[in-house]
Amino acid sequence: MRFLRPLVVAVIVLLVSYGSVCAAEKEGRPASDFTLRDLGNKKVTLSDLYGDGPILISLWALWCRPCLEELPHLDKMYREYKDRGLQVLAVSQDSPRSLNKVKSYIKSRKYALRVLTDSNADLTRKFKTKLIPYTLILDSEGDIVYSRTGYRKGQEKELEEIVLGLLKDTQEHEID
Repeated sequence: MRFLRPLVVAVIVLLVSYGSVCAAEKEGRPASDFTLRDLGNKKVTLSDLYGDGPILISLWALWCRPCLEELPHLDKMYREYKDRGLQVLAVSQDSPRSLNKVKSYIKSRKYALRVLTDSNADLTRKFKTKLIPYTLILDSEGDIVYSRTGYRKGQEKELEEIVLGLLKDTQEHEID
């Protein structure tokens, strides 16, 4: 029995590491294009957003506590850097029956970030992830520079550093 605990811990560590490796494999490749609808029912196509600056995409749902903990940080980052070109797409994975709850939640929090709906979870399949929150950061050309599954308090600082680096790169290219 006493050997069982270390074995369980080792399996958990391997699974967590595997999840991180799977997410990291996507970095450096172009993001798969997609078209979804926002909460106003307007179509939004990812590739139409290329060229202005980095794009942060977060797959989330109302039933996901870590997702709800991360959203205020993403909204704050969006408000702070949107004038420099940052775009944030919060992609709800909630069912179509929950759409009104999603709208109410976003409105009650006064979030400014763009919320898209993906009730069929097409993006979780496209990005080959089963867990949320799932966060991607793309450069202005649509290449994935960062991906992560899950959220822990403090990780928003890492996201902000990456975004700031990309914003700096974007500004340097504009000067050239």
